[in-house]
Amino acid sequence: MSILEELYHGEVNPQSSHYINDDRLTELMSIVSDTSKALDNILYDKDKQLLTELTNASSELLTLSEMEFFIKGWQLCAQFMIDTFSLK
Repeated sequence: MSILEELYHGEVNPQSSHYINDDRLTELMSIVSDTSKALDNILYDKDKQLLTELTNASSELLTLSEMEFFIKGWQLCAQFMIDTFSLK
């Protein structure tokens, strides 16, 4: 089946790919988890709410940035294809 057929049938989903097993990624995830637990133990409820709002906004910002990078990458790929097939 071609990639276009897979796309048509909804079988192409870049979000379903897994993280690369990377030591730095594992280290960063551990830091985030440990820091979150430590802050949860020392912050008052009002401060925890502020931290939650910051974390949620940061997550949404990253999601929007990833989407923009995906779109720009897709557009660049399409331009490569147009240029490739228009060469004589």
